[in-house]
Amino acid sequence: MPFIPPGFEKLVARGAGGQAEVRREPVDDLRAAVAEHKRLILLGDPGSGKTTTLWRLAYDYAQTAQQDTA
Repeated sequence: MPFIPPGFEKLVARGAGGQAEVRREPVDDLRAAVAEHKRLILLGDPGSGKTTTLWRLAYDYAQTAQQDTA
């Protein structure tokens, strides 16, 4: 089951200069977004869950690493 708190979106930019368009798209799985983009910025109001989200990602990656037998 993918971990994703409600309300995560990514900004997608198309074009350049005056023709640039930026739109928001929902993110279905935060771990997949990390794997795809490598660099992320979590933005949110104080108390919105940024730190908790990062702790949960670290926990999920640690669990996966423990199960990896390679």
